[in-house]
Amino acid sequence: MAFEKKVTPAADLEALQEQVRQLTAKIAEQAEALSAAESAARFSAESQGVPFMQNAMEEIPTGRKVKIQRARNPWVRELSKLEFDEVEVPTYYYKIDLPASGGVDIKINGESKYHGQTYEFTLDELRTIKDIVARSWGHEATIRGSNENVFRRPQNRVLSGKAH
Repeated sequence: MAFEKKVTPAADLEALQEQVRQLTAKIAEQAEALSAAESAARFSAESQGVPFMQNAMEEIPTGRKVKIQRARNPWVRELSKLEFDEVEVPTYYYKIDLPASGGVDIKINGESKYHGQTYEFTLDELRTIKDIVARSWGHEATIRGSNENVFRRPQNRVLSGKAH
């Protein structure tokens, strides 16, 4: 079976090269848009837990804000009567650190957030993620049998059935 050589016409080749130049310029613009402060914040969040096996991950403010819809009257039960406002909320970088029993990801609204990865969250999302991670570590402590009373002084209490 012989293959035929296909030669791209010069006009098509120039158009493709121009498209590549435009896409390269767009990528460069996006890279510059990521400010030095924002990239430093992301690096700071990603480097948590690495040097000396820290066990406390902290959120790092990105310095950016996003607009979200927030209910003005959340106590209303009928969806048609809810009123929404568009508000700006800050975003944070947070590195997800799950215990061994926590699996490899957290699924929220069908979207996976993987262990060891850094994500950008709004404050409400961050609270939810941190709660899930904390509960995962609490579950790990109960199944591994860590001693919660390690620094408490032991007490010698004896229960008896005698009436005093």
